[in-house]
Amino acid sequence: MAQNRLWSAQLGFSKFGKVFCPNPDVLIPAIEVDRAAAAIVRAAEGIDEKTVNLIEPNPPTRKAWLSALGLGFVPVPWVVVMLVARLTGRRTAWAARFRSLNYETERAAELLNSSSKHSFTDLITNAKRNEGSST
Repeated sequence: MAQNRLWSAQLGFSKFGKVFCPNPDVLIPAIEVDRAAAAIVRAAEGIDEKTVNLIEPNPPTRKAWLSALGLGFVPVPWVVVMLVARLTGRRTAWAARFRSLNYETERAAELLNSSSKHSFTDLITNAKRNEGSST
């Protein structure tokens, strides 16, 4: 399975033609690039020095991201991920990569000033199309 710019290590492991996905319902911190750029400009124009977690107020889950890519997956329970991580000496790295995190998105929502005009699935579909034409 080719991994490209639409892939995130947070999605899981691509092995043997399958994606092994820890906790498929965990949210992935993502944002549409044009919206991120506009928010960065708005933040730079302001004097506010608050920290901003610049992600969509309603980010996709791992499951939604993989589905948008057209990939099936094998869900892997967290306890199994951590057991394998401990056995392979990757406990700290995998815990950081795959744990569920919550982000404060109120300030980002203010900077973004509106919801995305496109669905996450449409954005991924268009990006896949563009990526395929550039190779």
